[in-house]
Formats: sequence, C-alpha cells, structure tokens
Amino acid sequence: MKLGQRLAKQLEDAYSNGLPTSGKLKRLNKKLDEIDFEIKQYENAIPLMELCFAPVNWLIRRKYKAAENETPIQRGRRVACMSEALYGGLFDSATTVLQFLEE
Repeated sequence: MKLGQRLAKQLEDAYSNGLPTSGKLKRLNKKLDEIDFEIKQYENAIPLMELCFAPVNWLIRRKYKAAENETPIQRGRRVACMSEALYGGLFDSATTVLQFLEE
C-alpha cells in the first residue's frame, strides 16, 4: 500500500505539471491496478479488513467529489490525490488491525 501511495503521488505530480504522456499514465495506472487487485484479495480473504477499509473508502469518496465541468487534468489530479489518500488510509487501517490481532 505504501508503494501505491508513492505511485499515486507520482501520478498527481505528473498531472500538476500538465497533461502527462500517455505512456507514463499507462505505466502508473497499470501498477496501481495491480495493487488494487492485491488489496481486494486481502479484503475478501479477511472479513475484518473489509470492516476496517469501509470507513476509509467512505471518507475518501466524500472528500474527493468531482467538480462541475472539471477538465481532464483536474480529474486526473483529483483521482491521483484520492488514490494517494486511499492507499495511506488503507495502510494505516491494516496496520491498526494487525497490531490489534497480535495482542
């Protein structure tokens, strides 16, 4: 999840500097898709994780709503920021759950 957070930050930086090249977008999005798939595996395998991830998902979706008439660059930057916050929140939630389970 930390890798996802770093990749999302790279994506955000690319959008902040203008429209990134399609090759860079494809590479970053492919890696983020792979991380998403991995997270889904954990979420489905460990029921407690799904409960911990739900508040993070809700908060992220609420905070990063689409603006009216947003440009492709604004949308890309919003989605990248949302991904960065999501991966950070999921990492924190998973860490908390694992610490609780170890006690």
